[in-house]
Amino acid sequence: SRGDVLKFLRDRRSSEIGVSVALGSSDNQDWPLFINTSEGPVAVAARPGTAIIFRGRDLSHWRTKLLQEYFSVVNLCYVRRDGEYANCKYDFREKLGLPSIDISENY
Repeated sequence: SRGDVLKFLRDRRSSEIGVSVALGSSDNQDWPLFINTSEGPVAVAARPGTAIIFRGRDLSHWRTKLLQEYFSVVNLCYVRRDGEYANCKYDFREKLGLPSIDISENY
């Protein structure tokens, strides 16, 4: 909604790889995702119908205040099957669909 922001953050271990899919907006404009790289901050355009794939655990990221009425985004999170965070798959549950658990101690 208008005025929303995504505060500066790095994702938790179970979100090693992030995919931000822009679904639509009130005026078909973008809402950039800013990503801190070794070269400095980079603004990546997130237009409806596009996806941004990035290492959310390693790279700080944020969005500035939304000026539009709305912007719809789906965020998907993954870990590498044989990677450092493989044990974090499904937020430490055996499989999807199980009741949620308190993951605060696993950040």
